[in-house]
Amino acid sequence: MPKRPNQHQIASQAVAAVRKLWADAGAAVDELREDYGEDLLVQPSIDGKMDAARIWVQVKGTSATSTSKALTPSVRIKAGQLRRWLATLDRVIVILWNVTQEHGWYLIPAYEVSIQHLGQFDDDRPHKLAFNKEQNFDAESVAYLLWETRIAHADESIARFRTSGDQFINNNAAWDEHERSELNALALDHALRLMQNMGMIRIHPGQGLSFTQEFREIIKRAVNKHDKRAHRFNGDYSKFAGAVALESLLIQTKIAAPSLHGLPIGVLREMHAVTLSLLDALE
Repeated sequence: MPKRPNQHQIASQAVAAVRKLWADAGAAVDELREDYGEDLLVQPSIDGKMDAARIWVQVKGTSATSTSKALTPSVRIKAGQLRRWLATLDRVIVILWNVTQEHGWYLIPAYEVSIQHLGQFDDDRPHKLAFNKEQNFDAESVAYLLWETRIAHADESIARFRTSGDQFINNNAAWDEHERSELNALALDHALRLMQNMGMIRIHPGQGLSFTQEFREIIKRAVNKHDKRAHRFNGDYSKFAGAVALESLLIQTKIAAPSLHGLPIGVLREMHAVTLSLLDALE
């Protein structure tokens, strides 16, 4: 009778364990049958609503029992595969899962290797990627990775749509105002969806936007705090409102996604503009 190689069993166990962690966090997870370098497609969601962002996951399984603290786990991936991953706008994550210890580590290739460095490698030549042993793959890191991916996708999308709109304007291209407005609307929509997911605003189709009650309370506290330092603004309302909006955004971000270390400047700028416009409407 045919026998199943041990490595195949390890690989299946590793994929199943990794898939469960993503699914337990509320993501939709599809196991890929065709092997093009990825094992799982992870689609983040919040409150049952799917995100635009996607995560491709490659799972490496091991059963090594070494407990040496000096041993740094690593994997080898062909340069051609890495080039393909660096070219996509989707997030790609590599996970090494130890089926014996029921423990894993993760890395994001886009943060570990550059396309310039890969220039010296043939497509079929393996490239070593070392895992940071502090980057454990567990429920906490899954929550972080879902938010990190969601925000990175919004940031890249905003930058792409805003830059495209600016280029058409600067080059006096034969695009009408509607088409330029559509690019700006696409950029704004990414910011609005992110703010909604973070519990900052409610979107009322056909009626506009409003702050959530939770975010209103944060804004009130920021207003009271900065009002006591009004001399800093010399009566300049725009500076005062700007400081209130910025502080409120950072506080609510920390509440919604405590593992994050801040927001990309493009996303923050877009969210700040939305917050200021709603603050003005309250005046």
